[in-house]
Amino acid sequence: MRITAIQSTPKVFNKTSFPKYEFHAPAQSYFRTSQALNFGCACKSSYTKTLSNRGKELAKRIDLQFKNLGKDAAKNEQQLKKLGLVKLLLPNLDRVNEIPKNAISQNAVIKIIERSTGKLINAEIRDLLPFSDIKEYEQISKIIEEQWKKAEKSYPDAHILSGIEKLNPKRHYCALWAGGELQGLASVEIQSDKKLWLRELNSAPWNQGENAKYKGVGTGLLARAVGIGFECDYRKVIGKPYPILGLRSELYPETVNYYRKIPGIFEGRPSQTGIGSKFYPTFWFLKDGTKKSCETDKSAKVFLGWYQGKTS
Repeated sequence: MRITAIQSTPKVFNKTSFPKYEFHAPAQSYFRTSQALNFGCACKSSYTKTLSNRGKELAKRIDLQFKNLGKDAAKNEQQLKKLGLVKLLLPNLDRVNEIPKNAISQNAVIKIIERSTGKLINAEIRDLLPFSDIKEYEQISKIIEEQWKKAEKSYPDAHILSGIEKLNPKRHYCALWAGGELQGLASVEIQSDKKLWLRELNSAPWNQGENAKYKGVGTGLLARAVGIGFECDYRKVIGKPYPILGLRSELYPETVNYYRKIPGIFEGRPSQTGIGSKFYPTFWFLKDGTKKSCETDKSAKVFLGWYQGKTS
């Protein structure tokens, strides 16, 4: 799946290029027909246990980081603030019953499509929590450098995101594996606005373009990122109705078009990037698709229902 492309000069968006707020046609029609909103809660003891164990492990890692940085608090003031944001990735066990049954959970096995045969095959999404063992980061970085970047030249439609091989330990990574190879990589993080953002989403070069080896890699990783949004603690911060997940378009029209085709994604106001008149559109999985009422997780559930239909 091709997520972004920079073979040509990116189009410069301006503030009037996009509607103020809009659900695009695929989402509008899907809202009328989807059964996604009727999925029950994911009240499974195994899921709760998994989230509990993850929370304990992540809390332990964060506490160790606080302890190390706290030795020189004045010098590490900014790092300590960023570390405080990582705490918002802790699972919220009080809301397990609100997680849809079809949410993609930690270390899940999903289905992707083998293009040559049209068959669905199993793929494993392996979660890499913040502050994991450095060897795990090095393994993925090595694969991107030695396999993805070298193969990129052989696939004219492919593009590997700049700097994706430099894994940030403050992010939660999701790596999709199939056939013994790394097929795709995504990461999420809590930013200074205290919202969960999808930072990277990239398929291996052989999975991009019309002749992709496997289809559904990027969408599967996006589904897992939405799952993290349901699981995490950040949405109860100061009681605000935070969105499930925010997505950046980074000025590339093909990224914008990709997000616009996915049911459930809500396009918000364009945001300015840098100095001057450059704007990029932002996309969200909001709780019910509006800015005023946020009592349900409608748009994210619509996406999960649509995704489930594609892979079953």
